[in-house]
Amino acid sequence: MTQESKQSAAPVHPAPPAPSAPAPAARTRKPMSWPIKPEQKPHRANSKRAKVIELTGRPQGATFAEIQAATGWDDRNAYEGVKLLHSALGYGLAEPTLGGPIYLLWPARPEVPAAKGGGRKAS
Repeated sequence: MTQESKQSAAPVHPAPPAPSAPAPAARTRKPMSWPIKPEQKPHRANSKRAKVIELTGRPQGATFAEIQAATGWDDRNAYEGVKLLHSALGYGLAEPTLGGPIYLLWPARPEVPAAKGGGRKAS
């Protein structure tokens, strides 16, 4: 190849990036209204789930922001954690207005079962 042919060749440029797809729309949901299940299961004391039960059992309820601050969960984990109170433990929950406080329907202050002993019976 001569010096002349190198200069006359058109420079090669990468293809322009494809136009980006529009951002997906934000997820929307309806306010929560989960009824009480016939049987409620116990939860562990001093767990994040226990904190959420305590917060939602208050007379003023708890917002997702309060739950996130108390547990360190992000918005999706906070929603799933609250949802599991109903699906896994059987508690009823209500959120009368979307984005408003969430209320524990029953029981307002669930009892935490006492820790079991070391497995030995007194003789």
